[in-house]
Amino acid sequence: MPKRTDKPNLTKGRIDRLEEPGVYADGTVPTLYVRVRPTGSKQFIQIVRIDGRRYERGLGGCQFTELDEARGIAFDNYRRVRHGENPFVGAAGRKAATPTFEDAMEAVIAIQSENWRGAKTEAQWRSSLREYAAAIMPQAVDAVRTPDV
Repeated sequence: MPKRTDKPNLTKGRIDRLEEPGVYADGTVPTLYVRVRPTGSKQFIQIVRIDGRRYERGLGGCQFTELDEARGIAFDNYRRVRHGENPFVGAAGRKAATPTFEDAMEAVIAIQSENWRGAKTEAQWRSSLREYAAAIMPQAVDAVRTPDV
């Protein structure tokens, strides 16, 4: 069960101060939460029920996604659900396309590369990931399990 914060709405400051692992309700958008993992990482997630089935979607890490952006995405999805749509399933009744590990790796490298000192660091990351994660590169990220790693 998601935890309620001591205040009705989350703010950037409150999110920064969250330390105890758990799921915390936003209070502004009814289906928006912040998940704090035991490692300390924090992600925006959206949890909805559609026809009795629970759907959970990650909306981005708190360090990369602004609170207003997460609220906007969650509110749009919430509105679509209220109008009978299912934004969590593709047009043909399949789950929306999940990126492969390689796609996710490229996205993370693109985000992080601006913080690196130069092209050599990026090359080292690519080389290490291709060497140690070659077997999982074509897998969808939601299909990668601990034994794979």
